[in-house]
Amino acid sequence: MPLFFAPRLWANSDPIPQILERIDSYAQAFHTLGNGQEKITLLALTAKDTGDLKYNQFKDLTVVFYKRNFLGQIKIYLSLILSILRERTVISGDPYLTFWVIWLLKKLLGRKIRIQISIHGLPLSGGNLKFLNLRFLGLRSASRKADSVRVVSQHLSRFLQENWGVDQNRIFVAPIPVQMPCLPDNSKKRKQILILGRMHEERGILLSVEIALKVLARNPDVTLVLIGDGPLRSKVESIVNQSGFRARVSILGSLPHADVFENMSESWMLVSSAPEEGFGLAIREAAYAGLFVIALSNLGTKEAKQELSPALEVFSTTEEAVTACERALRNQLSPSVLDDIRSVRKALNQESLRKIALSWL
Repeated sequence: MPLFFAPRLWANSDPIPQILERIDSYAQAFHTLGNGQEKITLLALTAKDTGDLKYNQFKDLTVVFYKRNFLGQIKIYLSLILSILRERTVISGDPYLTFWVIWLLKKLLGRKIRIQISIHGLPLSGGNLKFLNLRFLGLRSASRKADSVRVVSQHLSRFLQENWGVDQNRIFVAPIPVQMPCLPDNSKKRKQILILGRMHEERGILLSVEIALKVLARNPDVTLVLIGDGPLRSKVESIVNQSGFRARVSILGSLPHADVFENMSESWMLVSSAPEEGFGLAIREAAYAGLFVIALSNLGTKEAKQELSPALEVFSTTEEAVTACERALRNQLSPSVLDDIRSVRKALNQESLRKIALSWL
């Protein structure tokens, strides 16, 4: 039976409950395709020093949190060693240090376990590969040594094969299953721009804010909502305060997923300027919630456009983005278009879950 080993789950930018629900959906698919005799086990460290804790609310997933201290570290790695000795398949919670710990223990214990990693994004910074970066080199080596490599998009699969020489037989494409928001009540929608995600350089937050403020300058009935936190939040707040549009901008910080969906239901469009998108979860959730999505052109958004058109429009320059936003303000996605793209996603979700579950059998 598979073991999901994620000692650094607490450091993930996504909310822990959202991550657990996603892993539980994988466990349910595994239960359906497998013999259903055992649950998948997730081992993780608590986000705070709250003590060992076992979650039992999931039907097909057992979640065990250990205290994040020295003793908790000993306990979680002893549990990993026991699982390796039992020759369980191990899914690494991240493809970096966690993978290498599992791989080294596998070698030291002489067990023929299968190790799987997931890669959700290209290891790029500003469009340039960091060949001398240890994180980059570690990921490249891990992708070659892992028994199974799950990627979330076709362009990531091509990258691993063409640039890193990873055997295509060890790679499979299984996008993140997207939680489908409720269909919007159009009477609640406002001429509101939404910017969503971590306020970090890698998400292109400053460009998104620049675009949105230019749209506000040309359209006095438009407002802006920013959801997320991060190292650039103070700079974003300063830019907004100096723009002259502070009264029309709401900076909400990090919110639970349900509150994010609530804000989506009231918004007209999402603006995203991430230089690279491995998959584009927020882009897809926004489109399925009935928003227009204006996103920076890159490999990920070009791939997403094949699935989400006409809800998604990509741009290369700031002026293109502003024009696309103003075009979206004059239009609305029809129910038939929404039904079409949502039905495609539902089928893709099921296929993705099936592939993940099969990779663990």
